[in-house]
Amino acid sequence: MKNLTLLMCGVLVFFLFSCNKDNNEEDKAKAATELYYCAWKDSLVGKIELNNGNLNSIVAKGIADNISGRGPNGITTDGTNLYVALEVNDGAILKISTTGTVTVLYSGVDATIKPTAIVYNKKNNMLYWISEDASKIYYANTNGTGTPTSLFGNESIEADGYGLDIDLKTNKIYFTDWDNIWVGNLDGTGTPTKLYNTIYDTIESPSSILVDNTNNRLYYTDENTNVVAYANLDGTGNFHILFDYDNDDVDRADGLAIDFVTNKIYWSETFSGRIRVGNLDGTGTPTTLLIQDEVYKIILK
Repeated sequence: MKNLTLLMCGVLVFFLFSCNKDNNEEDKAKAATELYYCAWKDSLVGKIELNNGNLNSIVAKGIADNISGRGPNGITTDGTNLYVALEVNDGAILKISTTGTVTVLYSGVDATIKPTAIVYNKKNNMLYWISEDASKIYYANTNGTGTPTSLFGNESIEADGYGLDIDLKTNKIYFTDWDNIWVGNLDGTGTPTKLYNTIYDTIESPSSILVDNTNNRLYYTDENTNVVAYANLDGTGNFHILFDYDNDDVDRADGLAIDFVTNKIYWSETFSGRIRVGNLDGTGTPTTLLIQDEVYKIILK
């Protein structure tokens, strides 16, 4: 009986270990193979194949792909499809499938007047984006059904910037105005608070933000101070400059993406028209992947 009990315990331990191992394998991140970007002036969404000599190609462009005039700014992905925000007065939220089919999800409503940053929430399969003119954050279904809803109701918030990200671990949403970085509850309750005020030479016009809750960091780019940097996620401590104008010729940094597997950080520069990559610890010399006029937001996949 004792041997049978030991055997059963052994089988149970092996089973639990196997399940945990399988779950860990499923959750293990993979290095990005593609970088997608929005070229505002040229009305296109492009792709860089990182494992194919940084081959550049066009994913969607112009009126034929529902991109009328200029405007592609924000971009996000659900792991399969792309979602793009068109930052123009008659803007729209677009969906781009893996086959390149472009669908207009939302347009012609207050929520789509100059939408800028956009992010995907995998927990509820929703899209969140900033409406610059309305100075609000909206959320809506990824399939285009229903009407976009203001996250914080009719409350006036300073959400008229270009930076947006969510932290599913703490259920917080981070966003920017033209000067500061804010944080609020992802369920829309309460009133957002200012996490970082304008700080000369460090934060002046934050462009993109990216949450790293594992290391308690909030990475950001700033188009006026010309930096790629990070600060603590909880609003305490000092700022850490990774790349700047004086040492690395950073020129109006805007888009931001990080590959935590390869420890690489990617950003765009709208004045120089470059997409660049450097080491996540700020060492070494950044490499230019592409020169494309007025590149805004970027996303890795």
